[in-house]
Amino acid sequence: MKCEMCHKSEATVAYTHIVENEKKTVNLCSSCTPQQKVQVAAKAQAEAGPPGMVKKVKAELKQMPKTEGTTIAQCSGCGTTYDEFRKSGRFGCHQCYEAFGDHLERLMKRIHGAVVHQGKGQIEQRELVQPEEELKGLRQDLAAAVTDEAYEKAATLRDRILELEAEIGSEADE
Repeated sequence: MKCEMCHKSEATVAYTHIVENEKKTVNLCSSCTPQQKVQVAAKAQAEAGPPGMVKKVKAELKQMPKTEGTTIAQCSGCGTTYDEFRKSGRFGCHQCYEAFGDHLERLMKRIHGAVVHQGKGQIEQRELVQPEEELKGLRQDLAAAVTDEAYEKAATLRDRILELEAEIGSEADE
């Protein structure tokens, strides 16, 4: 199916909107999609998720670093830039997850405490999984600190690793 705007490229997005109580769908290619900016009402944004979650995500997005000068991260699917994502808190398409993946990992860790979904399970099992994941991250940070010759940071990380290992060992003995 051809794009209904340029009539040249293959349509990859079906943009649906309501005009005068009539539902209309326009098929667009990836080049024309960014030109059709969709404005979402503030009320709809506030109701889009669990209470307070949207505000929390937006607050975290504002704290995330902006892109550096020439290397502007941009989604190849819809053309959304990383800075547009930071401002709106919304993706333009499914390819944005890959385009902004490096930035999203830090965001997910800050919001959810982990980047891997642990799912439902026995409470004791989940409590052991989280320290193991934290331990893994701390060990990676320690290796990076030693490589960067940041020995004070490395010593702090080493101490935290030893504390965590002791906690995990005592929990396993119980």
